[in-house]
Amino acid sequence: MQLTTVSRLRSFSIGLLVVIFVSPVFGQDTNPFDEHVKAATAKGALARTNASGPDTNPFDEQDKAATAKGASARTSTARTGTAAPASTQTGDDDPFFAKPAKVSRPPTLREQIETKRIDIHERAEFTVGKLVKTIRKDYPTLNIIVSKNTVSSKIPPIELSNATILSVLYAMQAATESELSFEFLEPDENVICISRDPDIGPAPEATVSVFNVEEILKNTPEESFLSAVEIGLNMQGGSGSKVEMVLHKETKLMFVKGMYRQLETVQEIVDKLAEISLGRVNGGGGFGGGGPR
Repeated sequence: MQLTTVSRLRSFSIGLLVVIFVSPVFGQDTNPFDEHVKAATAKGALARTNASGPDTNPFDEQDKAATAKGASARTSTARTGTAAPASTQTGDDDPFFAKPAKVSRPPTLREQIETKRIDIHERAEFTVGKLVKTIRKDYPTLNIIVSKNTVSSKIPPIELSNATILSVLYAMQAATESELSFEFLEPDENVICISRDPDIGPAPEATVSVFNVEEILKNTPEESFLSAVEIGLNMQGGSGSKVEMVLHKETKLMFVKGMYRQLETVQEIVDKLAEISLGRVNGGGGFGGGGPR
């Protein structure tokens, strides 16, 4: 009985000593493996703190740098009033976001004739061919064509100063009462065509007629006769090309070159003077009357 009690006291004392000596080393509820993990974690955190500062993410730092760069560009623009380069304004240097360069194109023919200006000072009738020649003198690259039966068509006197080519063409159309017109040829409208109204027919050409004036010159001086013809032609007006007259004194034949209306006027004058000279009505019509032979 006493031995059992002594044995229990001895076992209790040994256990107490173990607890006293072990507790200061490991502490209460301490696992040596957990302490090792904590130490390694603390060491890694300290290394990251020294490298980037507390709570720092390298990707966050890049975003902050880009934001600061854009803010600096906006501040510079506000102070100087000068726009920064596109890559600075957007903070994006990616070439896929760059604006495409503008491609310049040559002006169209319509744009050219609406801006190019010329002077036209024609105080007498002139031809379409001369008008085109005047335009090409200043602008030789303009594409203007004229049909064959239109080149010699007449245009009444026109005087324009510092007028666009388009205005000149409209003036031509108005002066001829739309007998002459122009249009842009398809498909690209890069050519202007000046043409004559097909209902009017081809432009008239000068012809030659011969008049027998022997009876007239028997009673009328040559100078008086030619003066009467010239007065009649001048009063006609708008007659087209200039009339050419040649009197052959030996045969008493007068050669006249001109347009139909001009020749018709000469015929009327010759008929009237022949009536006065012969003292009778000299019948006949057209150019085949008593005048020409």
